[in-house]
Amino acid sequence: MKLLKVEKWWLIVGILTFIGYNIPGLPAYGDVKGAIIWNIGFFAIFWITNYAFNAKICKIYKPRKTTEEFLAENAAADRATAELIAAEEAAEKAAKGRN
Repeated sequence: MKLLKVEKWWLIVGILTFIGYNIPGLPAYGDVKGAIIWNIGFFAIFWITNYAFNAKICKIYKPRKTTEEFLAENAAADRATAELIAAEEAAEKAAKGRN
């Protein structure tokens, strides 16, 4: 799979944020002043770029199923699982009743 330009920029921003976290001379994250600097300066930027790049990537790679199709498929699977569990519990009760 070929990386898109958007994905390359997303990777670059992520790596630069990680490198920025390890810059010597800035306060450690455990320090109060350092926590404020990291939360505002790096993590906020990182989260914003993640959401922005995710939105762009989702526009490029459209999902194969709509949300309604996905939920309907999962609901059917959940009902089947619930019926199976109920049948197993009934079998266990019947087995206990015989003993």
